[in-house]
Amino acid sequence: KEIYEQPIVVAQTLRSYLRRYEQVVSLPQIDFDLASIRRVTIVACGTSYYAGMVAKYWFERFARLPVDIDVASEFRYRDPVLEAGGLAIFISQSGETADTLAALRHCKAAGQTIAVVVNVPTSTMAREADLLLPTHA
Repeated sequence: KEIYEQPIVVAQTLRSYLRRYEQVVSLPQIDFDLASIRRVTIVACGTSYYAGMVAKYWFERFARLPVDIDVASEFRYRDPVLEAGGLAIFISQSGETADTLAALRHCKAAGQTIAVVVNVPTSTMAREADLLLPTHA
């Protein structure tokens, strides 16, 4: 998003996942147990990569989960070690970024649970994910 729009977009997105009165985070219905996740892999390109860096700090600090983060164009070529039961998170504005989509499919083939953070909830990445976390941009 345009830099001047970011505070509003972040507020709108967080508002959709937070239940203030109950003081809980409310995620969409999921078909896996978040408590069973042992490692998180975040993959993104460009400015989405920087959003992933923030997410890495949050996961490590608050969930105490180890996190790897990669630029999508490099991810498949380094032959990453993907542990069983891992969660792979892909961040893409369009949900169609070729390198990020290829990395998503690589992780899915390796048995990772796939979550995507995208602006377009009808995108290819959104359709191929186990968990869709749309932004409200």
